[in-house]
Amino acid sequence: MVKKQKINWVSVIIPTYNRAKKLPRCVQSCLTQTHRNVEAIVIDDGSNDETPVILNDLEEQWGKNHFRWIRQKNQGACIARNVGLDLACGEFIQFLDSDDFLLPMKFEQQILALRKCDFPVAVCDFKYVSEKTNVSLHSKNNSGNLWEKLADFKSISIFSPLIRSDSIPESLRWNPTILRNQDMDFMLRYFLSIQGWVYTPGFWCFYMMHEDDQLSDTYNKGSQYKELYISLITYWKNNKKIIPATNSWVVRQFTLKMAQYLERQGKKNIAVSLGQDVMQRPFSRKRSIDFLKILLRFIIPAWLRG
Repeated sequence: MVKKQKINWVSVIIPTYNRAKKLPRCVQSCLTQTHRNVEAIVIDDGSNDETPVILNDLEEQWGKNHFRWIRQKNQGACIARNVGLDLACGEFIQFLDSDDFLLPMKFEQQILALRKCDFPVAVCDFKYVSEKTNVSLHSKNNSGNLWEKLADFKSISIFSPLIRSDSIPESLRWNPTILRNQDMDFMLRYFLSIQGWVYTPGFWCFYMMHEDDQLSDTYNKGSQYKELYISLITYWKNNKKIIPATNSWVVRQFTLKMAQYLERQGKKNIAVSLGQDVMQRPFSRKRSIDFLKILLRFIIPAWLRG
């Protein structure tokens, strides 16, 4: 069944799990936007708290035209977001976690910017806020080259972009094998697929920091580096027809930097195996030479020392 797109509407996709007390603020921040054509879609990922009760109350408060929710067995946020993508009907897509929130002008300003350009996504700045004290802890600016930022394992946040729904390829979905930094994985693959973006300056979204959260902006933690690399390379190899040729340097840069990070962690064998991709077509000769320099400067001396 083909979905009928709702022109000038924003579909907000909100996965949630056991955050009943935080949901109302999140949903309210979406449905009190100055841009009124908004549908909030909440996917309850098998919560065992009062979430279903709160969701019924929200549906009654906002009405089914602006608020929808479904319940699934616990499968993780990535699958929940993919379900949301299948349900969304808006011309624009907004991803949002259920404990975070937006400022009222976000959609209006970003849609205005998108109407004036040919790019499919608008990005803004964001802040980390302490949930305990409600004080801003840290700010992130999304100006500059986002391809370079993403390829350097840095986050632009899940809620900063407002995305034209027709610019998300059918083959692009959230990867449930990625247990950490899913937003960076998805956004890197999405930005790999597009020609560019429009920057809409301003701090219009807030990431709520809990006591057990840490401000972390890198991929190179835990055991997920291999899955992150495979996710990007597999998407790139399978979607070359829709990926602008000029964006291939993003993959090369990501691979080279991944090799450097892994070498510093002592993962020399994996670093060399990643470098083999850089040495082969369709990677450029210059990038192959770059990897040889990394090999000679970092990895071989480390082996000799070991």
